[in-house]
Amino acid sequence: MSRCSIEQALTETALNARAGLQCLEGTPMKPPLLIQSRSNARIQHIAALKHAKARRESQQFLVEGMHEVAVALDTQMEIQCIASVHDSVFSRWESQISDAVETLLVSASVFEKMSVRQHPDGVLMVCRQPTLPPVDSLPKEAGTVLVLDGLEKPGNHGAILRTAAAFGVNAVVLNDGQIDPFHPNVIRNSRGHSLRISHYRGSAETTRAVLEARGYTTCVASPSATVELHELKLPARCAIILGAEHEGVSAFWEQHAAQRFRIAMIDAVDSLNVSVSASIVLYEVFKQQKLPD
Repeated sequence: MSRCSIEQALTETALNARAGLQCLEGTPMKPPLLIQSRSNARIQHIAALKHAKARRESQQFLVEGMHEVAVALDTQMEIQCIASVHDSVFSRWESQISDAVETLLVSASVFEKMSVRQHPDGVLMVCRQPTLPPVDSLPKEAGTVLVLDGLEKPGNHGAILRTAAAFGVNAVVLNDGQIDPFHPNVIRNSRGHSLRISHYRGSAETTRAVLEARGYTTCVASPSATVELHELKLPARCAIILGAEHEGVSAFWEQHAAQRFRIAMIDAVDSLNVSVSASIVLYEVFKQQKLPD
């Protein structure tokens, strides 16, 4: 469909909306606000959330994509706005959208301004950004804990969290890194599943003290370790520590982790991308703890 056709369809949709859309139960739903100008103040604000400064100042973040939005609707995130080029989105998710959520029906051109994607599918939401709690508020029964020590790349972080969600990790602790767990690339690469996992912040020293007090065994992935992952008997309460993309784990974790292991590979290759390492390690944890022998 051409952009002109989309604009015409949106205008017709707006007229229908003003007449009063009907929800599944037959009661009128609040019609979305039609916006066709890229210079609209709401659109400018949403577009700015692609940048860290705007996210920090507003304490808001973007969730873009049909799948990612559907995942976010099943979490406890505070949703403030949903924008789409598809009017059917609002009736589809009406039972999950409170009256306090602003709904925007926008043109294709307007959506492109807000989008962080090269080929957007026409749906995004704005959520309130929760404050990350300190690591000492980690529940005593948190299950497997993943500690990310100094990670910097949002894409890697998102890919790791998608794997973590697949293998039942419920808690991630961020040590001494600059990563923003609400960066658009984190949300995208995790397919929205990063929003299902509780995040905590803390120094490596505090994290170790809290985990040991909770009865966790800290297990660090290190290429210099002599024990290979498949040889390791992982305890029921374990915390996996993975390091930054280039430097690996910090000297603190190398020295103070209860167990150190390496991933077996041929000598010609000395390292893996951290998201690939996370997949291998978290599957091994899942296999030992969840799958029958």
